[in-house]
Parts: sequence; C-alpha cells; structure tokens
Amino acid sequence: VGPNVRGRVGLVTHCFFTAGLCLLPAVAYFVRNWRVLMAFSSLSALLYLPVCYWLPESPRWLLVHGKHEEARTVLESMAEANGTHLGEVEFTAHQQEEGPRP
Repeated sequence: VGPNVRGRVGLVTHCFFTAGLCLLPAVAYFVRNWRVLMAFSSLSALLYLPVCYWLPESPRWLLVHGKHEEARTVLESMAEANGTHLGEVEFTAHQQEEGPRP
C-alpha cells in the first residue's frame, strides 16, 4: 500500500475489527451455546484462506531458504507494481557472527 493511502487502509481495517466486536454481543444473544458461537466467529477466518494461495511468499524468507530465483521473481513483480525497475541485483549469503546479541 502506498504511503498516501496507508493511513486510510489502517483505519478501515480497524473499523471492521471494531464493528465485529460491537456485533458480537448481538450474535451471542441469539446463539446461546458458546461452542456454536466460537465456531460461528471462527468461520470468518476461513475467508482468508484463499489469500494464502494468492499472496506471494516473502522475498526474505525465500532468500533464507536458498530460493534465489523465486525471490528475484517476487521482487521484480513488486518493482513492477511500484512502477520501477529492479535492475541487476546479486544475492549474496550473509554470515552472522556466533554468540549472543547485545
């Protein structure tokens, strides 16, 4: 989401969450069994399952797991969506030092 609409998208997300919380007592009034109420409120999460197939994997996760070409493809599609060009990018392994972090 671009910076010019990022605030509005966050606001709309919170509005839907708040509306759901406000409707929950009304639904609970009609659905007296708590197990059925739990199942009913959890069904809305099933709407997000198709997103798992539509949304690409994180380029960072792909790089960590050695899938460099897939990471490049995802980054190129992101750059294209943003109206830019990725250019030549070389992925190199980054070694972390052993030991505790400060």
